[in-house]
Amino acid sequence: RGHLLNHHLHGPGSKDNLVPITNTANTQMEAAAESELKQAILSEKRVFRYEVKCVSGPPGGGKQMAEEHRLPSALKITITELTADGKKPKKTQKIKSPPPITNDLPPVSKTEVV
Repeated sequence: RGHLLNHHLHGPGSKDNLVPITNTANTQMEAAAESELKQAILSEKRVFRYEVKCVSGPPGGGKQMAEEHRLPSALKITITELTADGKKPKKTQKIKSPPPITNDLPPVSKTEVV
């Protein structure tokens, strides 16, 4: 499971903040969004709205197991900087929202049954 909102960004450790994703997708979230946000929030005291939407549909077309339809195929992250009063600032060092992060399952290894 991966956190939708990282605990360093004040995400709760509750099940409502967890989604079943691959280690690769989790690493991509860290590299594409979380590390830069951690710096901006924790060190620079900037404020952001951070939204993660799970794109429904089986990863990789749902060819490995029936339960895949319950897994997200991708995560779409939207980052918007705000001022302390909740408005968008006039000038900002823009942190871009990354492209959707895919949650592709690894290929199934075929084993021979004897």
